[in-house]
Order: sequence, then C-alpha cells, then structure tokens
Amino acid sequence: MTPSTFEPALFESPFSTPVQADATFRPFRRLPIELRTLIWSLPLQRQRFIARRYRHSKLLRVNQEAQHVALGFFTLRIPCSDLCGGPIRFSPDYDVLHIARSPWGNIVDFLPRLAAEWDSRGHTVVHLALDGDLMHYIGNNMGEPAREDLAMAIARLQSFWIVNLEAPDVRCISRLTWRAVKCHHNRSVPIFADVQRFDRIPGKDPRPIETDLGQVASYDDLGLEVRQWRNLEATLQIRRPESNPLELRVLLADMGETIIHSTREQKVTGDWERVRKVYWDQFPPWGEYLSSREEWEELRGRLQDAVGFRLFKPEAFEDPPVSVGSGLNRARDLRQHPPELCVFDLGP
Repeated sequence: MTPSTFEPALFESPFSTPVQADATFRPFRRLPIELRTLIWSLPLQRQRFIARRYRHSKLLRVNQEAQHVALGFFTLRIPCSDLCGGPIRFSPDYDVLHIARSPWGNIVDFLPRLAAEWDSRGHTVVHLALDGDLMHYIGNNMGEPAREDLAMAIARLQSFWIVNLEAPDVRCISRLTWRAVKCHHNRSVPIFADVQRFDRIPGKDPRPIETDLGQVASYDDLGLEVRQWRNLEATLQIRRPESNPLELRVLLADMGETIIHSTREQKVTGDWERVRKVYWDQFPPWGEYLSSREEWEELRGRLQDAVGFRLFKPEAFEDPPVSVGSGLNRARDLRQHPPELCVFDLGP
C-alpha cells in the first residue's frame, strides 16, 4: 500500500460523546427550574481555546432561560467587535485565552485592563496562552506603574502556555529543510484546528509515540522562550505560594496546510502524499530515522493522527537542540519528557 492511498485513522477524545439526531427530551419544560438550569449549564462546562475567530455559545440564541444561564457562566466580557464579530464572553474557570497578535493594543496594557475595566464579578483571565514569538515584547519599555500592574496581572495567572504552531514540514523532517537532522515522518505531531472546545487527556499522550519523541523539531528556540518567561517573572519579582505554583507549559502543534474547522468528516488528508513529495525518490518512505520498512508499516497501522496540540513541561527544553545551524535546524530528543495530549472536539 503506497502512502498516497493510505487513509489515516483519527484519534478522538474518549470524553466526547456524539450527539444523536433523535436525542430530544420533550418533557424538559415540566422539570423544576433548578434542574433545567443544571442541564443548561452542563454543555458549557468544557475547556475552550479562545483565539481571534471567536464563536459565541449557541445557548445565547436558544431562549431567554438558556441565555440567562450562559451569561451567568461567562463572567468576563472582553470587547473585540472588529476582529471577533462581537465581544468575547469568557469563563475564567474553563477558558484559555490565546493571544497571537493582540487586537486590544500593547500586551503589557492588555492584561491589567482585564481586571480594571472588563471584569464584572471579581474574576479575570487565569489561563493564558501567548505566541512564543511575542515573548520578547513583554517587559520592554515599561514605566514603574505599568510594571506594577503587569506584575499583579501575571501573579493572578494559574496557567501560562507558550504557543508554537509550526509549519507543516515539522511532520515531514527531511534533509531538504532540516540540515544535519535525519529524515523522518513524525506523524504523531498533532494538527491544530480552528476549533474552540478541547479535551485534555489525563497523563501522557496515550498513542504509541515513543519513536517520534526521539526527534521533535521546531523552528524557534523553545528553550529561549521558556527562559524569557522565567526572566520576566524574576524582573517583576513574582512570588507564588509553593502550594499553588504556575502551570507553565510549551504548546506544540502543526498548523497544517489546510485549516481544519468543525466536522468529523474533515479528516486529516494529504499528509502521506506530502511525505512522498518531501522525501523525493532518493529517500525511503519511512525516512532514515526508523530502522526498516517493517517498523514504519507497523507504526503506521497503530498510530492515529490527532487534531489538537501537545503540552510539554518546560524542563523538556532545558538542554540545547540536537543541532542549531543556519535557519530551520532545531530538533530534540524528548523521550524522557512525554507530553500531554489535548484533542479538539470536532463535533457539531
């Protein structure tokens, strides 16, 4: 079977339950209001990755009762009419706010404004994701008042994810783009999607990814991004109790050639054909990193593609990459640092 005819299997979250077409509970209106409120709130209690292409909860458009429950759940209202199609309604307990290019102005001003201007009930963003290439902007050219405000905002964070969405060839490492690194088809790298709801799989990535972890590529120096964050905390003199440390993670995913949206039918396609094009005729289809075609065929049959992202602990990037040369040339052996897997919900 050639790579171009192989249909990859898709890893789906064990926590997502497919919605059945006939799942209508007609006596719903006769239930007590307390029970109806509980039922309305259940679909809201999902983690979401909030980026620019924001989608409002469907409960805001069902009826007044559902809308009342939803507005009580989303305690933050962040103005974003131009780029997001209206204000972002945000749940600090469940939602992760991803800032790639802030539509609200300077990132140094944005975090303090969350609590000062847009917070309605004593809450603020506590789960923040920031693109790694923006790390060097934070902390520069700040006066003392701005420094104090930013320190207070960062001290309130419970988790901070450094986001690295890589170009598609991180799954197809070849000598053409990654000099001095062995050829390898790293299919276990998750493919990012333009979807909000996700499930965080407990423990490490459950797929057979040990071989792929031996060579994880990235364009940017992820260790440098972690050090920049550590230096910022030190500069701002951030102090947290040992019983409640910050969850610092590095997010890695393949941004993909085609953005995946929200349908289960929109499978991961074209990847195997891309591998064949990248490796050309002089390389075996399994690359040089695997020992044999048999090993590649066996892994191909067991490994499922994931639409989502990985979360690595910062210790994974303390050691330097395998090789750092001119341009696109960074890879690490992360077999001692297995990541978590987060899977987007591709349901309706």
